[in-house]
Amino acid sequence: MTFSYQAPDRWSPLPEEAFAAITPTGTQAGTRVLGGLAGPLDPTHSFAATIMIVATTIPDDQDDAVVLADSARLIRQDIGGFIMLEDMAWPATPSGAFLRTGIYIEGTVPITMCQWAWIHRAQGGQRHLITATATATTDQFPFVADDIVTIVPTIEVAL
Repeated sequence: MTFSYQAPDRWSPLPEEAFAAITPTGTQAGTRVLGGLAGPLDPTHSFAATIMIVATTIPDDQDDAVVLADSARLIRQDIGGFIMLEDMAWPATPSGAFLRTGIYIEGTVPITMCQWAWIHRAQGGQRHLITATATATTDQFPFVADDIVTIVPTIEVAL
């Protein structure tokens, strides 16, 4: 499983060691972090903007629409205090993606999150839910939003 992307120079790949914090013990079976990017650092909060790409195998008996709806529900369920601002069909690449945006507080730091979720069909027919989740401090978000919406459409997944 791999992914590729195009990003401005101020973004760099995250090392694999960083993925353990994102996929802790107890993570859903069949879920794998494909990679991530770190963007500019918000010096006020020592928090870098990030984009993480995750793939989750979809069982044959689950419908694509249900999987996508459940992925939105899990955001609200798993991130304490998360307020979803929108959950909408994304009109551009990745094709068939949904965009979820929202805000939450991590400790004392306000975070803005955008997640694109779509179904990827691998060779052989296996389906995967792919999520590209971007986070930034709410203060920093206006300065990285253009980068994020430029990077996400360039993401290509090979499973």
